[in-house]
Amino acid sequence: MRSADALLAPPAGATRRSAPEAGLIPGRLQLLRAANTPAMRYYAWRHPAPAAGSPWLVAVHGISRDAREQIRLLQPEARRRGYSLAAPLFDDLHFAGYQQLGLRGNGQRADLALLGVLADLRARVGAGPAVDLFGFSGGAQFGHRFALFHPGHIRRLALAAAGWYTLPDASRQYPYGTAPPAGEFPRADLDGFLTLPKLVLVGSRDTSRDPGLRRRPGLDREQGRHRLARAVTWHRLLGDMTAARGSRAACTLRVLPDVDHDFTRAVSLGGLDRHLFDFLCK
Repeated sequence: MRSADALLAPPAGATRRSAPEAGLIPGRLQLLRAANTPAMRYYAWRHPAPAAGSPWLVAVHGISRDAREQIRLLQPEARRRGYSLAAPLFDDLHFAGYQQLGLRGNGQRADLALLGVLADLRARVGAGPAVDLFGFSGGAQFGHRFALFHPGHIRRLALAAAGWYTLPDASRQYPYGTAPPAGEFPRADLDGFLTLPKLVLVGSRDTSRDPGLRRRPGLDREQGRHRLARAVTWHRLLGDMTAARGSRAACTLRVLPDVDHDFTRAVSLGGLDRHLFDFLCK
């Protein structure tokens, strides 16, 4: 895996491509491969009438790896709000540990793979340096950890139903805090992370202790026994930390009524898509 700087640079000999030459057709959902990251594929849907500099939302799937379904469900609201959508596909072969960015030696570095996707989008359509980032479940775990290490690439951050959270605490070792373990490890940017506007979404019925939820006594005591409690705890902690540092960046919590741990129901019953784009379009 290349360094972050190498991923963000265009391939050797590359020239700036127009949208048709890049193969990104407005209004069509396409599966693409990031030029600088051969193992990384992603879905892209470009708004059918894209304006110059129109925004992009990157949506990250959970462990079911339903990237295409996320775009399908977010597409109607994205169309109304003028957004284009991209959804990386972290396959189990190359990115088994993508929720923790691949920083624990389980698969390739997923954070660098997403940087490769952003570089590929920039080469195809001239997308700006910062995009909006959304993740559901395991994708929300990925999303807030990516933001801890690479906040400069994100304009706004939205997380839905994360199983558990890394705390922005430099005194605790990753993945529970941001202190690096032994060996080569990226440095977290806590100041940059805390200045990002954030939205935390979770269902009011997302209280099951299912097999996909990390269940450890210490984690239960610190963050809560289920996703709803953990979202509330993390939101409160970030609010306290942000206020203590004098930052004006808000962290907003939205509890979706009668919604459990299901993305389709979160959209159809809880209006997740409307809450998400209301936040992004502020």
